[in-house]
Amino acid sequence: MTVPLGSEDVENYFVYNKNPLTGKKQGCHRQLKKARRFAKEQYLFNIESNNMNDSPYCCIRAICKPRMRQTVSVGEGKVAHNYSVSVVLVKRTGKIEEGRCNCKAGKSGLCSHVGGLLFTAVDVKNACTSKPCEWMKPTTSNKPTPQRLENIQFSFNEDAPQKTLPKHSIPRWTMQGP
Repeated sequence: MTVPLGSEDVENYFVYNKNPLTGKKQGCHRQLKKARRFAKEQYLFNIESNNMNDSPYCCIRAICKPRMRQTVSVGEGKVAHNYSVSVVLVKRTGKIEEGRCNCKAGKSGLCSHVGGLLFTAVDVKNACTSKPCEWMKPTTSNKPTPQRLENIQFSFNEDAPQKTLPKHSIPRWTMQGP
């Protein structure tokens, strides 16, 4: 089942959603800009989705490379090489319920890593390999019917420039007898 998630949904989540920690509306335009860059530059990998069969929700998770550092601080005194990112979506509507990341801003679900995962999910959903094959469809145009060579009318284009062949290129046919 495909979730109807679009880039407008991601933008609305970052611009109009309230921070669950403070309860205030945050226009996360800077995080949104960085999120687009994370998706475009393919910082997210090992993307997995769980359809959760009986639930109205689905979960997407991935690993995100840090932009400049080799190791990053995740939690209190812990160090890792990557960020762990996850998102919960409503299957039927594509509404983003929750986002989590183990970066400092990730508890609110409004960090650029979460946005990068969401934009990557939108790009994967809209990829050309997700669509049915269109180059193998039979053509509906009228196919030419084969004709015998003697029934074909050849015409001479008088406006076309005529090219004369050099002497040495004209074949000389000779009959050779026994």
